[in-house]
Amino acid sequence: MARLLSLLRMSPSSPPSAPPPAKRLRMSALGESAVESTVKWPAISGPLVVIQVGGLLRQVNDDGNVTFIAAPNETFHVHSSLLRAHSKYFRALLQDDPATAEYGHAPTIYLPDQDPAAFKTYVQYLYYNELNPTFGKYGKGRRLMQAYVLGECVGDSVFQDRIIDAMIAYCIEQKVVPNYPIINVVYNGTAEDSPARRLMVDLMVWAGSGTKAEVHKTTSKAHKDFIDDLLEALLTARPRPAGVRPWVERPESYHVGYYGIKGEVKKQDAVMYVAGTRKQG
Repeated sequence: MARLLSLLRMSPSSPPSAPPPAKRLRMSALGESAVESTVKWPAISGPLVVIQVGGLLRQVNDDGNVTFIAAPNETFHVHSSLLRAHSKYFRALLQDDPATAEYGHAPTIYLPDQDPAAFKTYVQYLYYNELNPTFGKYGKGRRLMQAYVLGECVGDSVFQDRIIDAMIAYCIEQKVVPNYPIINVVYNGTAEDSPARRLMVDLMVWAGSGTKAEVHKTTSKAHKDFIDDLLEALLTARPRPAGVRPWVERPESYHVGYYGIKGEVKKQDAVMYVAGTRKQG
């Protein structure tokens, strides 16, 4: 860990030594086992690219408007060969820059609306092929999905898949489903067709439960698009009730004052309904 921390803050004149042989751990779909396989990891070469992460925190208000507030930022130095090999975004930025073809100074890249802790996780992955999110004041699930949002931003699908595997394993091991802060991280930072959105919905449909208060907290604070996706998934996944439809079998159960459970209409205490007019009895 000390080596990693020094790497994140190293000067451009002191590139790191080559990492150990890369091995990838692939989690099974159920998160119950891991299969180790050797993969070819790109060699470290090229200039160190300066990347400034953070500075603006993106917030989505209740009315759907997006605002940005000042937030901490952090500067990283990463070898251009790793960035180009893994990220479509960095590959497009760096491929035409003459400085990337030889050792020297590379331009500074700014990611103002991304999370510095998530980028630390990404740098660790680039150099060591490991996932070890920095939790800080947030839990593991939220940190993982912040890293996923970063992966989508920079176009690294392999990194995104690793994060998804880790998130599934975490939910299975801890027997939890994502709460609304985690859901909002995903829905505020991903595209409409993102697989991470589908995972949030499926976890809630298949494993979600809770009290009325917990359900209210989720539905009142979660992203509107999540509520729409969840309702559609619930209606699709649920078995259609058998038997006679209640509005056909007991239409009187929808009358004002009915609260019986045996089919009879009951009057509320001390209240009579006469010809559609409410009168105090």
